[in-house]
Amino acid sequence: MEQYTTIKGPGESIYIEKKSRFLGHCARVTSKAEAIEYINEIKGIYKDASHNVGAYNIRTGNINHSSDDGEPSGTAGVPVLETLLKAGIVDAAVVVTRYFGGTLLGAGGLIRAYSTTASAALRDAEIVIMTQCVVYDVVTSYPSYDKLLQLLQTMPLTIGERVFLDTVKIQIVAKKENEETILRELKEFYRGTEVIEFIREEFLPYSIDE
Repeated sequence: MEQYTTIKGPGESIYIEKKSRFLGHCARVTSKAEAIEYINEIKGIYKDASHNVGAYNIRTGNINHSSDDGEPSGTAGVPVLETLLKAGIVDAAVVVTRYFGGTLLGAGGLIRAYSTTASAALRDAEIVIMTQCVVYDVVTSYPSYDKLLQLLQTMPLTIGERVFLDTVKIQIVAKKENEETILRELKEFYRGTEVIEFIREEFLPYSIDE
């Protein structure tokens, strides 16, 4: 089963160390171009800051990059990127903005500040595990609806939208690894008269316990 870890949405954080203010921002991106665009957008918003340190990690092509943006080499961009890499987070871009507070923090202080700010922003964005899933529409008659629903509720899947017309259509979402077992049980339930329509396959933040 293929999975990957990413962030659900944008995140922010604030960290203050010896009057230096660090602002963390992160967003989900799926390409190098999107990552660069996001980093430049944050830089434009905080163009009066002392530094805007950016990093990104892209799943497709295993592309990652970081920039110290004027901070001593290895004390800013690398800690931000390492925060992504150690957590296994892909398809994400992070920018940590620093407003200098007048006191030097030293290499250790900078590394701690940048990594702490980046980690907090990622947590705020909500870290999720994306799982390869399949989506199906299952169509049944009204007399069979209750029994079918009871069966679905015993399976490792989520029940989505239900449409009630001449028949009942139920959308189900399941992990790809469970697809074969679920289809077999549904066919046994229908005894060969099933209407099971494959809709799509995609990565979703799936959390059903097996």
